[in-house]
Amino acid sequence: MNTKVLFIGNYCSSNRGDAAIIDGMLGDIRATIPDCEIRMTSLFQDVARKVHGVDTAGPWYWTESRSDVISARARFLLSGRSSLPKAYAWADIAVAVGGSYIHDRYHPAIVGRLLELKALLRAGVPTFLYSHSIGPFTRPATSKMASDVLERVDGITVRESVSRDQVEELSGRDVVIASDAAFMAPPGDPDIGDLMNRIEGISGSNGYITVSVRDLKGFYDKGVQDRTFKDLSGSLKDIAKGQGVGVVFVPMCTDMGGYRHDDRVPSKRLARSMRSDDRTLVVEGEPTHMDLRGIIAGARAHIGLRMHSNILALATGTPVVGIGYEHKTKGIMEDMGLSRYHFEAHAVSRKRLLSTAADLFKNEQDLREHISGEVENATTSAHQSSVLLKKIIDR
Repeated sequence: MNTKVLFIGNYCSSNRGDAAIIDGMLGDIRATIPDCEIRMTSLFQDVARKVHGVDTAGPWYWTESRSDVISARARFLLSGRSSLPKAYAWADIAVAVGGSYIHDRYHPAIVGRLLELKALLRAGVPTFLYSHSIGPFTRPATSKMASDVLERVDGITVRESVSRDQVEELSGRDVVIASDAAFMAPPGDPDIGDLMNRIEGISGSNGYITVSVRDLKGFYDKGVQDRTFKDLSGSLKDIAKGQGVGVVFVPMCTDMGGYRHDDRVPSKRLARSMRSDDRTLVVEGEPTHMDLRGIIAGARAHIGLRMHSNILALATGTPVVGIGYEHKTKGIMEDMGLSRYHFEAHAVSRKRLLSTAADLFKNEQDLREHISGEVENATTSAHQSSVLLKKIIDR
């Protein structure tokens, strides 16, 4: 009899990082639990079906506004153990897909996510949190809800030590660190032949670098974002000239299916500000995470604001300068032994980025060898989530 596994918590796989997580989970869980059947829920159901080829339903609880929170809380209080929607009642176990959304920076969405987990636990559905970044919590109400959920779920793995400490503080339970599932995402067969011809056209005498940027609204005020982008623009122009490389901007998020984030917009803004049209290219269209991985694999180096662009780079052995805006990037760069190539977005300066890039190019070969070993360790670590999931199912 097949084990029915329901992925919950996916927002939108137009975010190629989220898509890589799910593809990594799908492959590893199917290999570890061959008799399983997997379905999922997502706010963007059509995108999920298109990207992953998995039967997808809408989320049970979703809170985008204060009125949504009030309604969701009332529904939770009035519903009973037997009120599971059809998609959830089907499941033998619910698996909250990996990522960084169990914290209250994403308030009020966090309320709906936690209520959904609480409702599943109340209904007696085994529930597992698969390779998450968790916290921080600054609101007492969401901290209390999170503590209750973290104490009661059947299993948890987290992506880095900062999240492990947060879970242990909130729940008192020991948790396993398992690397991000995107390390296990299949390389696939990227369809990038024409694009690589265009990249060759803007590459310098020493090839090209790739860059991932995003809008930092919600993490920093406009002044910090403007200063960060100004220093990044100047640095990239100097790196292109000094190292003899082209600059290729890779969008980890697009507006496919109506998604509200599109990294092509800040990428084009940054490319224009460099005033180096003959040495810059913004990847257009709807590339898959496998396409982006193929592009990044050919780069001399990658500079990434999007954490999963950094993981795609590391997975191919490409040296990375990781620029963080949440603790997840810092944690992963530390775990990979690459702390000196990481700093926070608010601390970006032209001088610092140039000196870090110079260090990277000077030590490029050694870094590639180091990264190769660390990625092997990360892939082994990521597999622990599926191993623990199987133990829960086999109880």
